[in-house]
Amino acid sequence: MLDVGTGTGILAVAAVALGAPRVFAIDVDPDAVAAARKNAEANGVADRIHVGLGGPEALPRTSAFDLVVANILAHTHLGLVKEYRRRVAPFGALVLGGMLTGEEDQVTRALVPLGFTPREYFEREGWTSAVFVRDGA
Repeated sequence: MLDVGTGTGILAVAAVALGAPRVFAIDVDPDAVAAARKNAEANGVADRIHVGLGGPEALPRTSAFDLVVANILAHTHLGLVKEYRRRVAPFGALVLGGMLTGEEDQVTRALVPLGFTPREYFEREGWTSAVFVRDGA
């Protein structure tokens, strides 16, 4: 699994707690990277979470994941759509959060031409999350 914009690392820690064997958690903010490492250690899962500084473009070009999650603002998602295409393995899932309700349409319009199919949207208190599946091509 890849956690883009990991922040405190909560999604990475939760993924390991739910059975993910290994999680790569990345963020462009050095303070977030430090916090994610600290939280992984505090939760006893530091050996299963690799935390790195940078965005998905810093990963090896061949790195693809069955699951990519990102809880970041919609304009940041829009800037990463090509990286999402590169990082989500064929038939893999992309779970995006951090979008104000209404912004998910813009993100969806950017992802569909790249081979992503929206599967489900969740709205709560003015925020929307979305699940996409990548085609097999």
